[in-house]
Parts: sequence; structure tokens; C-alpha cells
Amino acid sequence: MQIKKKKEFRVLDSGLEDMIRTDVVHFSHDQLIQLKIHHSASSRRQGVALRSENGFMLEGSDKVATVILWADEACVEHTIKCFEGTVNLFNVWEEERMLGYHDRLSGMRIEKSQTGFIYHCHDGYSKDKDVSMIFSISLLS
Repeated sequence: MQIKKKKEFRVLDSGLEDMIRTDVVHFSHDQLIQLKIHHSASSRRQGVALRSENGFMLEGSDKVATVILWADEACVEHTIKCFEGTVNLFNVWEEERMLGYHDRLSGMRIEKSQTGFIYHCHDGYSKDKDVSMIFSISLLS
């Protein structure tokens, strides 16, 4: 999967408003962010994928180009160093040990907060229109 330079939208037929499949953030310098998973309500394992053209460092680990943070892990709050460049964010899930994303009616609604953004994810799996996961990104420096 290539790094996207523009937000990727998904128009849903189910009556929900337009949603973003992949959010795109451009950093003009190295940036510390805090990603926090607030809520997960799907029967599938939910997570957040981050991809970067120049990499990340998750809480002092080695530099990587892609990281997946799962809602069911003990730590739901992560400090991430994003290196200058383009970052893609999108909702992922696991079902029968397979990674899924951009499936059926999936997408995210994004709300601006005082310190960053709040993402309301819909995995497209549930028959109702409830949010399957909520996470936030806060800009730290």
C-alpha cells in the first residue's frame, strides 16, 4: 500500500454522511503525538494503522514505517514521534486472524479538538450505525 498524499473519502449508501477511509497528515517538522484509544465496541478486534513515508518511533523503539495499535492491548495511550513528511491513519480490524481495512461500509468521521483530532470509526461490520471505535490524536510539540 502506497502512502496517500490526499485524504481518501468513502461515500456511503447507508444514510451516514461521507466518511474518510484514510486520513492524511503532513508534518513540516518532526512531531510528537499522543494517540489514545477511548472506546471499542465491535465484536472484531479493532485498531489504528499509521503509515509514514519517513517513519515513526513508538515510545523509544526502533524507527518503523508502519505501526498498528490495537484497542485490546493493555496500553491504549501511546506517544509516537512522527518524522517530517506525510502520515496516513486508518481504522483496521482483525477477523479470523486476518487484517482488514477499507471494507464494505467502513470509514471514519473526524472531529477537531483543542489539541488535535477525534476519530469516530465505523468498521462496516455491525448492522446498526453505531461507532465501532473512537480514538484521538493530540499534537504534543
